[in-house]
Amino acid sequence: MVFVGWYDIKQQYRRSLIGPLWITLSTGVMVCAIGYMFSHIFKSPIDEFLPYFAAGQTVWLFISTQINKSCTTFTQYQSVIKQMSVPLSVHIMRNLWSNLILFGHNFIIIIIVLFIYNKISWMILLAIPAFILILILLF
Repeated sequence: MVFVGWYDIKQQYRRSLIGPLWITLSTGVMVCAIGYMFSHIFKSPIDEFLPYFAAGQTVWLFISTQINKSCTTFTQYQSVIKQMSVPLSVHIMRNLWSNLILFGHNFIIIIIVLFIYNKISWMILLAIPAFILILILLF
């Protein structure tokens, strides 16, 4: 299942120059542009607004991508489902794993923003159980 998720990512970006980092680059530009614009619209200092916006936008991108791709998982892998006798949850975990890999690439944006604006504290560790709960619910 883990190898199949890696294979899906490799196949999706096989002819790309920098692979899935294109998504990271576009997400980073979007977070910076929209975060800067919204901080001025809401009259909030950018060093307070951007770290929360970057984290929220990146996690929301992961959640929405997983939900959207889950709608077509069984039709996408229908030939594999018909040929092999494996539980259907394997295909859901395959989809979740490939989206988790892309989230790992996008997580770089959160780390960079947190380091730039010096917003690193022990409270960040509370995000770990929250993310585990998100993974369980997305499965």
